[in-house]
Amino acid sequence: MAIIDLKRCITEKVGLVPRDVCARPNTFEMVTVRQPLKGEHDTLITKTYNSTTTVRHQMSADSKEERIVWCNKINKTLANLRTWNADALKPMKPAASSSYH
Repeated sequence: MAIIDLKRCITEKVGLVPRDVCARPNTFEMVTVRQPLKGEHDTLITKTYNSTTTVRHQMSADSKEERIVWCNKINKTLANLRTWNADALKPMKPAASSSYH
C-alpha cells in the first residue's frame, strides 16, 4: 500500500473527477509532487516537468454521500496542514489544458 504525503499535495480543492477522465462514479483526485525517479517516463498518473513529477491519486467512494464526506475531510485536513506546517506546499490551479493529463 502506498502512502500519500499530504504536505506534497498541490490540489486546490479535492472533488469529483469528470466521467471522461474516469468512468468509475464517485471518483475524486488529488495531485502530489515529488522528485523524478531515474529513467522515469510519463504515464497516465505521472508527468515529469524538468525537476518535478506530478502524481495523480484517484480514489473512488462507494456512494455519492461517502465521496462528499471524504472530500470534505480531505479538504479540511489540507487546509489545516497548509496553515500549520510551513513546509506544506501551497495549492496550484491546474492549467486549463493540462488539468487532466
